[in-house]
This record gives sequence, C-alpha cells and structure tokens, in this order.
Amino acid sequence: MDLSVIIVSSNCQNDLLNCLGSIYQFPPQGDFEIIVVDNASSDKTASTLRVEFPQVLLIANEKNLGFATANNQGAKNAIGDYLFFLNPDTIINSSEEFDTMIRIIEESQISKEKETAIVGPRLIDKGGEFQWSCGPIPSVFNMILDKPLAAVHRYFGTNHWILKLLSLLSSRYYQGQKSIKVGFVSGAAMMIKKPVFDQLSGFDERFFLYFEDVDLCLRAQRAGYKVIYLPTVNITHLSGQSQKERLKQKEEWYYQSQRYFFAKHKGQWEQTLVKLLSIPYRVSGIRSKINKYY
Repeated sequence: MDLSVIIVSSNCQNDLLNCLGSIYQFPPQGDFEIIVVDNASSDKTASTLRVEFPQVLLIANEKNLGFATANNQGAKNAIGDYLFFLNPDTIINSSEEFDTMIRIIEESQISKEKETAIVGPRLIDKGGEFQWSCGPIPSVFNMILDKPLAAVHRYFGTNHWILKLLSLLSSRYYQGQKSIKVGFVSGAAMMIKKPVFDQLSGFDERFFLYFEDVDLCLRAQRAGYKVIYLPTVNITHLSGQSQKERLKQKEEWYYQSQRYFFAKHKGQWEQTLVKLLSIPYRVSGIRSKINKYY
C-alpha cells in the first residue's frame, strides 16, 4: 500500500463527506486507503459514513480523545508507506497533490542532502486565497512578533511590499513558488513517511488540540530529517468549520497546548515569559479577532 489518508472528525458530517468525495474524485496514482477516526460525533457521522463510503475504514470512538490521540489510532491501523493527515474540512483539487508530495519525499532519499520526512501543501480558502500553512518553531521572540504580524497581515496583507516584509520576518507568510525548509507544516494537511512516524512514536498525546503538529516536526528535525513546505501543491481548507461554535473552548486548548510545548522544549525563563505574554491575549480574546485563519 502506497498511501494511508487519515482523517479525524468531530461533528462535521457534511464537510467530511465533501472531503472524502474529493479524494475519490482525484485519487492518488498508487494504491491508497482512507481511515476516518470519529471522535464521538453526535451528528450521525459514523452511521452516514458506513452507508455513503463503506470502503473507508472507520474507527468510532465513544468519547472525544483529541486530535493527536485519534490520529495515532489511525496510524496504528494504517498499512501505507506514507501517512497523510488531513482535516475533514478540506477539499482535494487534483490527483497531483498526493503524487507530488510523495515524489518530493522519495527524491530526497536518493539525494546527498538530509532526508525529507515531512511535507505540507499550501492551504487556500474556498476563494483561492492564501492561508497559514507553515511557520517557524515557536519561541518567545516569535511569540512577541506573532500577534502584531498577524494584525498587519489581516489588515494590510494585500500589499506586495508588506507581504515581502512579513515573509522575511516569518516563514508563515511566505508566498513564493519555491519549496522551502520550515520549522513546521500545518497538521491540517501533513504527509510523513510511516517508518519515521513510528520512529518518533507518533504524535504526543498530551496535546489535545494544537501544537501537536509543531512538536512532531521539531522532533523529526532533531532526529535528522527535513520538513518541507510545498507552495505549488494547493489544498482547499475551510478553516475550522467543524468547531466554530466552540471558540472559547478552542482558545483554552490552544493556550494549554502552548504551555505544554514550551514546558517540553524550552527553558524555565521562556516558559515563564510565555505565560506572562499570553495573559493580555487571553483576557482580551484578541487572538480570535486578528487571526484570520483561527
């Protein structure tokens, strides 16, 4: 089996059906399987899926185990050489998207450079506009820059020179056509070699939601692999449609995961600074206001 597509769902039946339909409309060239891990949806996702897409391997959890744990469940049941973690609120636009990502990883295995283990595509909204798809590994410096840059991008991001400046300050805003090495690619659409995923013991399940993708990419790089962003591969992302009604809960998950990430990978002074720096954003809720892709 060449490819295992793993999708975690939670009360997003319509988005999931559209996502699956797009995959079967534009399948990869090689053999593939699709695994859906449903986190206790109450909208009849599991029963509908069994009828509409009986060929999909469904793992139906009785409670919401979180994004990292559910993806690990899918990976344990996967038999593909490559794992493609995909959000249910995405749309595949071409078979070449799968094949290009696989090719980039395969070509790196025969080059003299460091081997690529993880790749991620460019995410676009339904109007074809750029979304955040990658970024640098979080640090206190990046955190200080993050909110001001997000605000500038939200309100002035159509200006060519503003975009060039933003891309120099953070790879998150890169909109060129050349593939680049990055700190992480978004878990909304991330491909990784299965042996590497197993070597890294998968996602850290102490992340319920957010930062699990960053953590995995960081550990892959520490193990000697490259993480590559592919801006010429475009996947439509409807951006959090399944959880719009849980904005406050999402905020809590974000900051919990942020604190854990810094506790796991950074020194005590950075952990303390992150807690202090996050206070005004948590109190004001400004993260939701300026983050266009939240």
